[in-house]
Amino acid sequence: MLSMEKGIHLLDSGQSSEAAHYFEAVVSRDPKNARALVLLGNAYLQKEQYEKATETFTRALQIDPYDSDSQFCLGWSQLNWARTSRPSIPWKKQCCSTRMMLKLRML
Repeated sequence: MLSMEKGIHLLDSGQSSEAAHYFEAVVSRDPKNARALVLLGNAYLQKEQYEKATETFTRALQIDPYDSDSQFCLGWSQLNWARTSRPSIPWKKQCCSTRMMLKLRML
């Protein structure tokens, strides 16, 4: 349990890389530890590693499908992963696309 407590302390103090090492150690010893997976996913979120966070929260939900923290964090990581993995659209093109969508809806 010492690893979890130390990892939580590191995560709370913004040292997400170090915290991730502690949670990874716990998960390697106990792969079905949903709480450690959620904390590891949060460390990945702090590090903006959204793909890893998504995978980790998905694993946590396979163990405990009703955990609301995992559900919320999975959605958050997926949203951020989608935002960062696609190229940005120039404003003018986005604006024109929006106008075109509005015209199509009016027809």
